[in-house]
Amino acid sequence: MINQKHDNVNFIMIFSFLGFWLSSFLVANFTTRIFIDYFIDLNIFNIFAIYEVHNTGAAFNILSNSLDFLIIASFVALTALTLIIIVNSSGMSIFSVFAAGLLSGGITSNLLERINYGYVIDYFYLKLIPEMPVFNSADVMIVVGTAILIFSILKKKERRL
Repeated sequence: MINQKHDNVNFIMIFSFLGFWLSSFLVANFTTRIFIDYFIDLNIFNIFAIYEVHNTGAAFNILSNSLDFLIIASFVALTALTLIIIVNSSGMSIFSVFAAGLLSGGITSNLLERINYGYVIDYFYLKLIPEMPVFNSADVMIVVGTAILIFSILKKKERRL
């Protein structure tokens, strides 16, 4: 009976992870198309703008023109996240599984753009912070997913003490 309950929890967590992954991937891809097709060159009170920028690197355009490395790193990250979920699913909170799904969806979205175009399409620009690079919704999912995972890990360590 205990093993069956454990197996059910694993299945639910893994299924949830896949659902969050797919949902965040679809949202990232649809928002790219919507913002590029309908809101390009939008400028809101000189605070926020939407421009199409082709980013051949990673965040803040680091590793510019390192397409092969970024594609391999994305596959490695997705494989690692998936294995972590499969191995640890019964001990994870739904909050952590959601964060891993967000992170995976963002990585997948950027990965497919790199494979299809050779770059990632970025479009959000916060003009209030001139040094801030242009970014996309997949980047937001990666940052938010990572932040939630870090918070979850720190909270779990705090409870152990």
